[in-house]
Amino acid sequence: MTTMPSNPSFAAPAAPVSPTPERRHDELHGRARRLASLLPRRCMPPLGGEIGTLLGVLKRPRVLRTPITALEDHVPAAAGAPVLLVPGLAVGDYSLVRVRRYLSACGYDVWGSQISCNVGCSEATVRRLLTRLDAAADATGRRVTVVGHSRGGLYARVLGRRRPDLVSGVVTLGSPFRDQLAVNPLLWAQLAAIGSLGALGVPGLLRLGCAVSTCCEDFRRDLAAPLDPSVRSLSVFSRRDGIVDWRACIERRRSNLEVRSTHLGMVIEPAVIAEVAGAVCAFSSETARPALRVAHRALPDLEREPAAARRVLPDPIDREQAAAQAFTLLLAELEQVAVKVDPVPARVAAAARAVFLREI
Repeated sequence: MTTMPSNPSFAAPAAPVSPTPERRHDELHGRARRLASLLPRRCMPPLGGEIGTLLGVLKRPRVLRTPITALEDHVPAAAGAPVLLVPGLAVGDYSLVRVRRYLSACGYDVWGSQISCNVGCSEATVRRLLTRLDAAADATGRRVTVVGHSRGGLYARVLGRRRPDLVSGVVTLGSPFRDQLAVNPLLWAQLAAIGSLGALGVPGLLRLGCAVSTCCEDFRRDLAAPLDPSVRSLSVFSRRDGIVDWRACIERRRSNLEVRSTHLGMVIEPAVIAEVAGAVCAFSSETARPALRVAHRALPDLEREPAAARRVLPDPIDREQAAAQAFTLLLAELEQVAVKVDPVPARVAAAARAVFLREI
């Protein structure tokens, strides 16, 4: 009887190696940190002013179409300079109609973002905006000033980070770039609901995992990184902001301006829009560089990080408990959405749990 020569290709498959306790411990803690990063922040912006602003617009919708007199001192320095406007969460370019008309009256070449409803994945939206930014720069032959309201300001900063050769300046209006989730708990609940629908497969919506998974990892990295020195910036914030925590809108060693306005009013109030036009003039001018008026007295002690302007992570001892609470809270959102989506809530809820586990 002859013995067949051994062939490594016919070797029996190796038995799966079970993870070591240390690796399982690290995976558990990593998941706990990701879950804890999705928890609502310890902030409660005053929402009453926002309701008043919204009711005022609903009662007088013509206010959005009322023209604002253009200021002559904003026109000569940068006439025809391109400006890209980016709207906030869950709205489109129509929300910036008053800003657009004012800047157009000042002589700027205003470009819309072509966003009809800003509820998509951040990284995918930024890639589309990069195409729009290229088009504006190519058409005018000049660097572009990007103006973003709320979530749109986060996109504006990422555009300035990725393409400093095309962006001359960034103006953010009530944008919490220091912590994306430093928002009113009611808005956090809406984000959780939208993310739940996205995790269930509804196209065009952000997902729960966008805040922690790899799909938006580049976006989060660029948002946290400082802007290039050649890209100027102005962050407009208000202590009356009822949507985001104003502390999350302040940047060290950059221009910050406090205004007397609500979050929604920043794209309606003539005084705020005039400040935006002044910043656009300063950023777009190729010869003169007017100084920006910065409200230094409004700045808090930035050396002491406010709790509302940083990610709230539990102590190592309480990580598992915090993760369990976050998991229960988010799955409750999923189950409520599942009941409306499918007549068999038990089956859909089980599928939602599986999707959520993959997302984190």
